[in-house]
Amino acid sequence: DTAIDLLRAGGDRIAWLDTDDPAEALRATLVARAAELRQAALLGDAGSALAILDSHRLLCAHRHGPFGVAQW
Repeated sequence: DTAIDLLRAGGDRIAWLDTDDPAEALRATLVARAAELRQAALLGDAGSALAILDSHRLLCAHRHGPFGVAQW
C-alpha cells in the first residue's frame, strides 16, 4: 500500500496513469520519443540516441497481461 501511495503521489519524474487504456494515454509521449530516436539514429548521433533512451522510463508492475511488460 505504501508503494502504491508513493507512486500515486507522483512528482517531477513520476506520473500515475489511472486508466483502462494506458496505451492511448502513453501514445503521444512514446511516438514523439520514437521519432526523435529514429532521427538521431539516422544521423548517426549515438550520444543523442542514448540521451533520448535515458529520458523516458515506463514502469510496469506485471510481466504478462494487458498492462505488463510483454504488452510493450
